[in-house]
Amino acid sequence: MPNWCTTSYVFRGNENEIKDLYDKLKSFTSKERISNSFGDSWLGNIVNGFGFDYNEIPCRGRIDYFPELEETDPDRLEFSTWTVWEPMTEMWDKIIEKYYSSITYVLIAEECGMGIYINTDVEGENFSTRFSVDFKLSPKYNSLYEDGFYADCEEDLVETFNSIFHRKYKSYKQCKKRLSKEFKKKEYRDKGYFLTIHKYEESL
Repeated sequence: MPNWCTTSYVFRGNENEIKDLYDKLKSFTSKERISNSFGDSWLGNIVNGFGFDYNEIPCRGRIDYFPELEETDPDRLEFSTWTVWEPMTEMWDKIIEKYYSSITYVLIAEECGMGIYINTDVEGENFSTRFSVDFKLSPKYNSLYEDGFYADCEEDLVETFNSIFHRKYKSYKQCKKRLSKEFKKKEYRDKGYFLTIHKYEESL
């Protein structure tokens, strides 16, 4: 059984091209063009709609969220997908290369089973998250976060850890080193306590 990757995209370009892309995506996912197990929103419907062969381009997944027209900006389109193992970017690259000279996109993707944490929005204009933290903590810490949290920068990460663990870490490097050492203790492992810090990559 595959792991599932969630990916959010923001496409930007001139108004005419963004509107055309929106209309086509809406049309191509309004019905099941080809029999499949994902339904109307299957990515293969989009690949086929733009004239490509869905057998040759990875498209195993579906549109998970697509906005109504009144929710969009004229030069911006945001939507999300749910795909097998990893983001399916080849299809978008081919579509843009062939049809939309003004359009570019950024994405943020997560698939924890494969250790995929990607944020290509280097400037943070659309997606600011840079760290994902997973943990199971001792009840003594009484954290407001049930099983982890997200952070936009190293400073935010350190500040949150200081709040949770009642520490005074001064840097991400110090914080990561000491917590890593602490959670390797046998008494932590025996009780199933863990802490993992994932840093988002900036490219696929």
